[in-house]
Amino acid sequence: HMPREHEDYRNNIERLNILYPEKEMLNETEAMKVMGFRSRDTAKRHLPFSNHRISKATLARIMCGQAAKT
Repeated sequence: HMPREHEDYRNNIERLNILYPEKEMLNETEAMKVMGFRSRDTAKRHLPFSNHRISKATLARIMCGQAAKT
């Protein structure tokens, strides 16, 4: 069976959609702002960027404290 979606996932994805309605992928600066990281190195250590981008779905999962699927 499929793992249960974290209870905060939909709230997080909704918030990201409000902040960045026209995007599916966020760049490093946008993701840093959402997560409160001040250092690009810290963001790169904690977030699985691909080509300097991260999907809103992945970021929403990470915001729930769930590990990124790599």
